[in-house]
Amino acid sequence: MYKIYFDHKVINVGNHRNFDELSGDEGVYTYNRNTNLMPIVKRLISSEDTQEIFIINADEDAFWKDIFKNFKYKEAAGGLVFNEKEELLAIKRLGKWDLPKGGIKKAESSRNAAMREVTEETGIEELKITDILPITFHIYLQNDELFFKKTYWFKMKTLSQKIPVPQLEEDITEAKWLKKKELKEVTSNTWHSLLDLWKIV
Repeated sequence: MYKIYFDHKVINVGNHRNFDELSGDEGVYTYNRNTNLMPIVKRLISSEDTQEIFIINADEDAFWKDIFKNFKYKEAAGGLVFNEKEELLAIKRLGKWDLPKGGIKKAESSRNAAMREVTEETGIEELKITDILPITFHIYLQNDELFFKKTYWFKMKTLSQKIPVPQLEEDITEAKWLKKKELKEVTSNTWHSLLDLWKIV
């Protein structure tokens, strides 16, 4: 089972076992190769009342082909970076707390992209990947086009003593090390697609 976010709204995608108790409820859809995904997504986006829907996915291959056909597809990678004090590296982008991440270049691995983006967006180097974290998915609207982004996440450790420096040209206005006691404030002003990642800290 996985979640696809659009702002604060969420599409839960799973199989019959995940959502068996919801069958027949409003906001529950069954997807197969004859299903058109876009009307379902657009209905959620345009609804003022619906915040969450469930898709029982009976054909995973057809589902992803539908995604690639109807959305501008992008892949990104980023990191949850900890220093020796177990503080977490965070950035503020477009007024919200975020984690350093960015697009994967052609022929670049997700691991290398994640480390490169952390360094570019914060100036922090000496990075070592210690774990693979859950992938996140989100949809966003840009220039009247719908984009679908898949982001790979990695837990990292650094020995760097540098003070983080925000990459201003990427709309990042702040970069800092966060103590655990500061996370409550951060998670009240972050992207919904990142909430499960913040809980890992």
